[in-house]
Amino acid sequence: MKVKILSYNIHKGFSVHSRDILHKIRDAIRSEDPDVLFLQEVEGSYSKNRAYKYQSQVEYLAAENWPHHLYGKNAERGNVNHGNAILSKWPLLNHTNIDISENRIEKRGLLLATLQLPKHEASIQLACTHLNLLEKARQHQLKNISQLILAKQGKDIPLLLAGDFNDWKLKANSFLKKSLCTEEAFQIMESISVKSYPSFLPLLRLDRIFYRDLNLISAKRLYHFPWIELSDHLPLLAEFSLFH
Repeated sequence: MKVKILSYNIHKGFSVHSRDILHKIRDAIRSEDPDVLFLQEVEGSYSKNRAYKYQSQVEYLAAENWPHHLYGKNAERGNVNHGNAILSKWPLLNHTNIDISENRIEKRGLLLATLQLPKHEASIQLACTHLNLLEKARQHQLKNISQLILAKQGKDIPLLLAGDFNDWKLKANSFLKKSLCTEEAFQIMESISVKSYPSFLPLLRLDRIFYRDLNLISAKRLYHFPWIELSDHLPLLAEFSLFH
């Protein structure tokens, strides 16, 4: 049993040149055909003016490819809101969205769910998040995330935790390894987490895929056309298999 995942900050569907390119993001994601998507900066409100009229971005991206999808609202301004989302080919159970904000300006959340694998008794715990820009706030959020995952999901089943950690100082990896027994996919494959921001010339290592009790098969940063012209972040792609 293999599971391919993609983690991506989609920048609300706008390119670095402020063009509305959500349709291109959807096409690019479909070409990779992941089983599960961990998305950040996704709009959950309905749009009457953009190309995907009368749909939220979550619904537009999911369409017929990922029939199971969850949205966790983090921030709201007027009639527009955005947050994290998990899209899946397979059922998502026991889901919850938890506010982990550290201040009034940066509204952040942790979206949790259980992935029920097809024709298999096993399940995988999923967690999608987007952390603060300020380091002190990020340290509090990492502690909070660890406590929440342990309280709600425990340590006894496989875990995938992915998102935009804004952790250019690379402190999250060792903390989460100690608190949740996780590994970071690219640190295992390439000895260090990969640079993912900005997409056209990556300088900062912001995005991560953490896992536990899974066999890592591959991990790839999508640094090529069209990804370098879409969001301001690059997506991360990884494939795992179950131990049993």
